[in-house]
Amino acid sequence: MTIIGWLAVAAGVLFVVITAVEHAQNRALRSVPGRPPQPVTTEENRLLEALARADELSVTTTDEQIEGICSYIDLRYDCSDFRAISLLRILYEYNDCLTAGQSERIETCLASFKYWLDEPGDDSMCYWSENHQILFAACEFLAGNRMPDRVFSNDGRTGREHAARARTRILMWLELRWRYGFTEWYSSVYYTEDVAALVNLIDFAGDPEIEQRCSIVLDLLLYDIASQSFRGVMVSSSGRLYEAQKKRPDTTSLLPVLRELRGEPVVAPVAGMIANFVYRSRYRIPEVLKRIARYDGELELLASHGLDLSELRPAGLIGVADRQIMVQWGMESFSNPETLANTMRAFRRFRMFRQAPFRALAYLRLTVLKLPGLYRLLSLILQPQSNGIAIERANTYTYKTSRYLLATAQAYHPGSFGDQHHVWHGALSPTACAFTTHPATLPGERAPFGNSPGYWVGSGRLPHSVQHRTVNLTMYDLPKNAGPLSGKLLGFTHAWLPESEFDEVRRIESGLVARLGDAYLALLCAGPFEYRTEPTANGEAVRVANEAVRVADEAVRVANEAVRVADGAGARNEVVQTGLTTGWVCTVSSMSDGETYSQFLRRLETSRILLSPRSAAGAPVLEFATAGREYRLEFGGEFLVDGTPVSFEYPRSSSPFCSVPREPATVEISWERCSLRLEYEAMVRVTTHQHGN
Repeated sequence: MTIIGWLAVAAGVLFVVITAVEHAQNRALRSVPGRPPQPVTTEENRLLEALARADELSVTTTDEQIEGICSYIDLRYDCSDFRAISLLRILYEYNDCLTAGQSERIETCLASFKYWLDEPGDDSMCYWSENHQILFAACEFLAGNRMPDRVFSNDGRTGREHAARARTRILMWLELRWRYGFTEWYSSVYYTEDVAALVNLIDFAGDPEIEQRCSIVLDLLLYDIASQSFRGVMVSSSGRLYEAQKKRPDTTSLLPVLRELRGEPVVAPVAGMIANFVYRSRYRIPEVLKRIARYDGELELLASHGLDLSELRPAGLIGVADRQIMVQWGMESFSNPETLANTMRAFRRFRMFRQAPFRALAYLRLTVLKLPGLYRLLSLILQPQSNGIAIERANTYTYKTSRYLLATAQAYHPGSFGDQHHVWHGALSPTACAFTTHPATLPGERAPFGNSPGYWVGSGRLPHSVQHRTVNLTMYDLPKNAGPLSGKLLGFTHAWLPESEFDEVRRIESGLVARLGDAYLALLCAGPFEYRTEPTANGEAVRVANEAVRVADEAVRVANEAVRVADGAGARNEVVQTGLTTGWVCTVSSMSDGETYSQFLRRLETSRILLSPRSAAGAPVLEFATAGREYRLEFGGEFLVDGTPVSFEYPRSSSPFCSVPREPATVEISWERCSLRLEYEAMVRVTTHQHGN
């Protein structure tokens, strides 16, 4: 054998040895627990409310309460930032109600905490999602400002240095929200966390730029809440939503915000970290947002939130700098072909392989996989279900009147994996509602990622869902075979339609028709269907699926329990269609539209719904014809209304209230002789308010 041959053999042996050693090291790596062994309820929000209402309540702040909160944070369990944000308000606003020992215990806790990915220490805290990003940055900024000369024990920086680092991330986060909107669009769960962080910065930052920019972004968030509200609750499609808030939107912790927007009294007790908003001191809601929230006339609302993965590289947002990571991981994109290689670079930089949610990524920490293009190829071949965690750009459409609401994330990545996405929602009241999913698990089974996707949370595979005014077409086309890491593939889709929440639910040949007062909702099926009570084991699935949020926020625990009890009542609430390809149509109407219930029923009897197995292009087609109008949806293709293609390329916002392009320079919102003008770069925030109707 030649010298070159021997060298090739030696290189091959060395490659095998190195790979084997690396694999053994990866297998031996142990993740850090992200949760306490048993669920723990801390009392920071209950204590905050008690201190804020000290004139009406007898308040005794005990050492045990403070220790319970601080111990949780000291152990760096996930959602420690949820505790810290309310603890900081207590420290800033009610320090005179604490003993010297209690105040010192809080400060010591905050001065030893880990606030960002690049600091020392292994843990399984989630720093990266959109709401956690601003919470960690706000907590770090406020803790640093509170103790500017104190050395923070985790990394040796002073409080002043921590505040400066956090300030940079705060401004990045605010600019991204202004430019692209909220990745976790219309989330009645996670908007609460954003609100808490923003109002605390406005109240306590002592930094005019931070205060003004936070106020501008909070205005935009409250516009979302106001415009997407229906009968006093936030109801819409969403980037992240749990079972309780889908089935019963009136359980959202945002209710105090909605009540204040509508000019209604906020009812105590206030549960969860939204207490930071209720007991704020500086931020004032612009009058125009209150009037929008109270308006219950006909509205057509178009909007665009976030970015697609394909938009990241052209925008310079693939990399390991903070701004790049905040965008990529704010989208929850880790294993997708576009981002996996960068994720591994970032995990090496931040030493994150002991993070419990990402234990599997440690097995990819191999020298051979660093070769260009291999991580991308690996993601394409293995098709990991985790690709569905990514929250990409949503073009949202909402049509509502005083009698009903129908909302859809238009053509949102049909056929992709899903996670916590809520693609469409129809409602006659907050609880008389309908939506569909493709279950990722059976009732009682643990969800792939701890709390999602599940039986009702998110989807195993996303549908092609589209809407034109009062009509939604939703089609699922499931693959025959799952990929190597694609998870379970269940061969049915289902809809939520709780019989007990309507005045009546009537079965017709093509589906179900529900009535509440003089408003009507039809849920039509393109194939055979069954209307039944969902499996009782789902009560346990609710508990498991929402464990992370339950631990983090007592209000969500109470909401989920209410759903669990309601689900056990025995009334029919689930519509099931079996098969890999299924089609659904939802349409709404009311007496106010000039159509009686009898006329609505007769129209549906003469309507046509047809699911064709394959088009000329090889994709299934769902067709619906009613009232002289024809709708045609090709899976992954065009949506036609009376033969005309419908475009879903939406601006940032288009509604009677405002017209705003993507990446705007100015946002102007006006309604009923009130207005709000926002310019982020120039830090302009001008409100006008004329009295009268």
